[in-house]
Amino acid sequence: MNSVIKNRTVQALARHARIAGVLAAVIVAGLFMAACGDSSGPRRITSVVISPATPQSVAVGGTVQFSVVLTENNGDIVTKATPTWSVTGGGTITQTGLFTAGSTPGTSTVSVTCSGITVSTTVTVTAGPLFRIAVLPQTVTLNPGGTQLFTASGFDANNNPVAITPVWTVRSPNDGSINASTGLFTAGPTPGSYPNTVRATAGGLFDEADVIVLPVAPPPPPSGGFTILGRAAVTCSTGSIIGDVGTFQAPGDAPPGSITPACTGVTTGTVHPPGDAATKTAYNNFLTSYTARTPVAGDCDATHTLTGTLAGVSLAPGVYCFTAAAALTGTLTLNGPPTGVWLFKIGTAGTGDLTGTNFTVLMAGGAVPCNVTWWVRQASSMTTSNLKGTVMAGTGVTFTGGTFIGNGWAGASGTGDATETGTAITGCP
Repeated sequence: MNSVIKNRTVQALARHARIAGVLAAVIVAGLFMAACGDSSGPRRITSVVISPATPQSVAVGGTVQFSVVLTENNGDIVTKATPTWSVTGGGTITQTGLFTAGSTPGTSTVSVTCSGITVSTTVTVTAGPLFRIAVLPQTVTLNPGGTQLFTASGFDANNNPVAITPVWTVRSPNDGSINASTGLFTAGPTPGSYPNTVRATAGGLFDEADVIVLPVAPPPPPSGGFTILGRAAVTCSTGSIIGDVGTFQAPGDAPPGSITPACTGVTTGTVHPPGDAATKTAYNNFLTSYTARTPVAGDCDATHTLTGTLAGVSLAPGVYCFTAAAALTGTLTLNGPPTGVWLFKIGTAGTGDLTGTNFTVLMAGGAVPCNVTWWVRQASSMTTSNLKGTVMAGTGVTFTGGTFIGNGWAGASGTGDATETGTAITGCP
């Protein structure tokens, strides 16, 4: 009997011991699980070490797995605590420490917190691999021999910039030429449209651009030595005219042609009798040239159609258009080589005068004033302006003050008079 009681007692004590052990384990486990919130107990976490601790680098959308080592004040490593992970600056992180970069490059800060202790490290998010190339401008219009600097930019799949070193080529040598490293394109001599002629290549990818080469601007018509040429009348006052003066209509014509006597006093060249043979030849050449320059569809694209006063504008050689009148002030720079030719057409839509007040044309890069032509649908009037080029006006030209290097011709149809008042005019050959 005593033996039975003893055995039962031992079994009961064993059960209690097992229960007590389980309870102790649960209590200890609970302490460890709650350890990140305990900063005052006898056993508390005093060290939080993140790994990897050094700054990391990853492409957009990439991942980095972080971990943490927690140490108690007695030196024991805690394995069951639950630290809190967070991230600022972009990207996401799970509570297991898995960081995933966002779609935008930048710097993210990854932090872990336990028992009031926070440690952090950084992740640099870089652009992804090269996904596409973009060439700018996509379309360019040039004169024969004109130049254009193209640029190429690289992007990843999220349109983030990717640094590239493009190699430049052209579709055919007949289209033009390009510097393989800088992207400086030089148009060929033949007018026309050249699609996909400029190509930038990098990382096995490429993009292309189109080039349009304009017809060559016709040079100014031969002057025949005439600086001022009118259809019906030429009027001069103070000033100076270097070159010949003439009017197309002879005295016997109806109405008769006339040249004021003052023209003789201000002209260093010849003042021709109205309607003499030399004047008629020059005037017929003028009419032929004026008609040949009459605007037609396609003369000027959007980049060669002008508006405003042209103050502060710089133009390369080419054909330029004003659809209606042109009222010019300020300073226009014509920048090109000695062979460069400029043709301005005023009134391409059917009507338009050319007026200039305190308007100055500067030549740069070796450009020649007499390679500039101003075709005017109706009349041209320049006041205290410093003009360059040949003015070919449909109904009249007037120069008042200022200086003029070029020829003033008027009278494509109807009555075309030329008037000079106090202007220093140097004719073109």
